[in-house]
Amino acid sequence: MRKLLKKRRLPFDHRPLQPHVTIARPGDRLPGADLAADLDVLRAYEGPEWLVDDVRLMKSEPGPRPTYEVLATTRDAKQG
Repeated sequence: MRKLLKKRRLPFDHRPLQPHVTIARPGDRLPGADLAADLDVLRAYEGPEWLVDDVRLMKSEPGPRPTYEVLATTRDAKQG
């Protein structure tokens, strides 16, 4: 993937890739019809199977220098 981005002179992050799922709350930023259409597409989606070792609930603060904070992990639940 990075080779293709580099070939097309597109920017990319040099950090190691980490598979993840991002869940966002669109709030009032999307019209209801657009949100409903996106949800219909997601309901029908069947991606590849993969194993999960850990789940982390993250808080992200976007901006010129985004920050990320781990709020909870499945490890916390196993220990608690």
